[in-house]
Amino acid sequence: MLFFQKENKLFIFKKLYGKSGRAKGTLRFFREKLQRRNVTKDIKHYEDCEQLFLSVGRAYTVTALLHFFGMAGIDDPPQNHLCPYDVIHGDGDKLEYLNAVLDKFVDEYLLPKTQVDLDLNEASDDSPDQVREYSLCLLRFFFILECIRQAVKSGNGDQLAALRKVLLKHFKSDPSHNTYAIEMLISILQDEVFLTKRQAHQT
Repeated sequence: MLFFQKENKLFIFKKLYGKSGRAKGTLRFFREKLQRRNVTKDIKHYEDCEQLFLSVGRAYTVTALLHFFGMAGIDDPPQNHLCPYDVIHGDGDKLEYLNAVLDKFVDEYLLPKTQVDLDLNEASDDSPDQVREYSLCLLRFFFILECIRQAVKSGNGDQLAALRKVLLKHFKSDPSHNTYAIEMLISILQDEVFLTKRQAHQT
């Protein structure tokens, strides 16, 4: 699975790295801003590229959450999706509230329909649609990579099996990664056909 983690990073950087560091909010912009010279599009230094992407992804996640809750800063009280009175005072179902709010966040920021033909490397302040497209794609890829990292760390075979199917779709969407899409499909079929449920969970 570590091999596909690296291929996922290659796919991410090809989609999001960009040609210019002037487009604010892009990976290339933060690479120049933070002077991460080891971060390059061909990912010669995997750890450095991963750390930059994870840092930017976490920053985007915080920004998205602030926007979602209508907060100007992390110390401001939320204006949207407020916690119900009964939950605040311990009478309501906190888990139900959290699940409902997180579902709304996922629907708005991680599952919206996007135009795959937009050139994400050309996002600029003058093209708000492309800026939004770039931001949503970066968030989506960040959560995919973070889920892979956490699933590998915890040995969660069921989650890894689901993530392989997600990766298959993303690899298939890029002609230069069709080979990896085929490898991912083979991996999925092997788990389904040749392995017991327990063995598949351990892969």
